[in-house]
Order: sequence, then C-alpha cells, then structure tokens
Amino acid sequence: MYTPAVIEPAMAEKFNNIEPNRVRNGWGDFDLMIETLENALQDKNWLLGDQFTAADVMVGSSVGFMRMFNMLPDSEVLNGYADRCQARPANQKAQSLEAS
Repeated sequence: MYTPAVIEPAMAEKFNNIEPNRVRNGWGDFDLMIETLENALQDKNWLLGDQFTAADVMVGSSVGFMRMFNMLPDSEVLNGYADRCQARPANQKAQSLEAS
C-alpha cells in the first residue's frame, strides 16, 4: 500500500509543481517520502532485510521510475537500491522481452 498511497501522490505533486501540505495530506510530501525510503533502506539491501520481496517489486519500480524521469534526488542509498532492483534476473528478462 505504500506505493499507491504515499509514493505516487507525492510524485504527482512534485511532477505537477503542486504546493505540498504535510498536514493536509496523509503522505506528507515528496521530501518526507524520500527520507522515509532512505531510512528504510539505510542498512539493508531490501525493504524487509536480506530477502527480495513483493514490496521491493512495487517500491523498486517506483524508485526506478523516479530515477528514469530525473525525480530521484542524488542518494547513494536509493540509487544503490534501484541498481539492485534493475539487476534482478526477472527484471533483466522482462527488459529484454520488452526491447524485442
């Protein structure tokens, strides 16, 4: 639920230059969302620890999307996470199928 309830509305505000309001919105704002993601990934490879899960499919695709559209701040933690998600064999296979 984090992706559609927090990441996507925060991204939409930022992309559309809508003035954020942390009090009005349950997701806070883009900066708070980024800070929360960085904190969640600070000392681990995946959101829930050492194992890749469905949460990483959802969140990782959003982080990759933000990076693709230059919305991702310069963050070693989040760029590393995006790299790990993109390097997954299933992701590589999907990218290969999409390119052909």
